[in-house]
Amino acid sequence: MLKIILILLIVGAGIFALNHFYKPSRLELTPHMIILKVGKKDANYPYTVMKKEVKTFSNLTIKQYTIDYKDEKLIYEEAQADGLYEFSANPHALISKLFDIQSLETVFIKNGLEALQLELKSGERINLFALQQDGQQLRLLYGMSDVAFGEKVQKLVGKTPKPWNPTPLKHPITHWSDKVNEFDSILTSTDH
Repeated sequence: MLKIILILLIVGAGIFALNHFYKPSRLELTPHMIILKVGKKDANYPYTVMKKEVKTFSNLTIKQYTIDYKDEKLIYEEAQADGLYEFSANPHALISKLFDIQSLETVFIKNGLEALQLELKSGERINLFALQQDGQQLRLLYGMSDVAFGEKVQKLVGKTPKPWNPTPLKHPITHWSDKVNEFDSILTSTDH
């Protein structure tokens, strides 16, 4: 009996410690605010929606928002896989395919949230935040200037990214539609 009580106390202490010390990162679109959070630190973007588009494929739904933040156009994308599918466990491989990149520089990775600087094969440069915490959802925020990106990275992790001279965007540039035939390398079935 004492052994069972001791085990329950240890498990309870472990759950309390995880709940208290582990704070998952967030990249979330709420009404009028994009929330970026790492642990207890946050860096939010107030915004207005300029355009919303939903793309539906057989086992994947993409929501793309073109939003206005100060004088910048940002793109927020949320991809949701259907119940029996999940994204590749390697977010960099997925991002490489979606953006058709030439090179990728990791600024930070913290509890699932990544800050990346991409150079595309077309020569465009992109500052990107990406979050893939569960296998069925991927969230992307990109299109911000060096100033806006640097401010958010500084607030979240206390680091200053190198100047990147990103390309201003007017619309989403991910290649979801082009990758429909490659979904086997992007999505895997969980039904074994």
